[in-house]
Amino acid sequence: MRKMKIFLVLEIVFSFVCFLKSDLVFPQEVNLLIKNVSTAKAVAFNPLKGEQGIISYTVVNPCIVRVRILAQKERELVLRTILNWTERQVGTYQEIWDGKDSSGNIANPRKCNIVVEAQPLPPFASKNSTIFKLVNVFRRISIFSRNYYPSSFTNSNDHNHSSKNGYSIDQKLCLLRPVQFDQMGITDEVGLHMHNLHDPVKCRELSVKITSLGTGVVISGSYQLTAELQGGINQGYIPEMGSGARWYIDNKLVFEDENANPPLYTATLDTTIIPNGEHSLSISICDHRDHRGTYAIKVIIQN
Repeated sequence: MRKMKIFLVLEIVFSFVCFLKSDLVFPQEVNLLIKNVSTAKAVAFNPLKGEQGIISYTVVNPCIVRVRILAQKERELVLRTILNWTERQVGTYQEIWDGKDSSGNIANPRKCNIVVEAQPLPPFASKNSTIFKLVNVFRRISIFSRNYYPSSFTNSNDHNHSSKNGYSIDQKLCLLRPVQFDQMGITDEVGLHMHNLHDPVKCRELSVKITSLGTGVVISGSYQLTAELQGGINQGYIPEMGSGARWYIDNKLVFEDENANPPLYTATLDTTIIPNGEHSLSISICDHRDHRGTYAIKVIIQN
């Protein structure tokens, strides 16, 4: 144990010496990217009357922004992505939601969470940037990497709230140590949500469709469900990381497969444990890099 402590101290000293001899410039910390996030007008409107929801926020440092609609109590179920990591300069912005999910179904805004996230522009955190090189010099010293990947997070439960220091709740884990790379891209688990480090071609939402039945179909007993990846298998990080699939009834998880085999996703639904009547059937897939695709239809269960 004593030898390990001595080794760690020597490693820290060596890292400092390397840093002092390098031409790296210690970057300024970005404390806040967005503020004044308001989702009150996005959860208190009636889409059946043609009304629209408004999500507003102020960008205080140039960044990339994502706005998502999530089902309440199911953080993995993304009903729709309104804005997908789009560059925003300093200023005040409004995003409009028509109250529909990604399949065109009318959602109940009062049962949705609005999630607004922000990350620094890609050059700030790219693997060729000063900060990435600096982090690698101190790759074993978490204190020097903990504050350089800020993000902002809010949801409809906090209508006028921006998180302290601009950090995302889900991304605090990503701040603990440097992100590692190989030739395929990000491989370190803490880099899952660092979209400013993702390949821009791969940093997109996925596309999936339920193919075993259409909307309004009557089903009963044990029913085999099938969904298919749309547009080919080369979406997001699926070729490198594979994908997971979750099936939902009325936005409640009923089946999960973390190692699904695209392009087909299958599950067996026991309808006998579900009340008769009309229900929402959804599938949500992910590429294990925080890119998702969702599809939903209405089905009628009759046993």
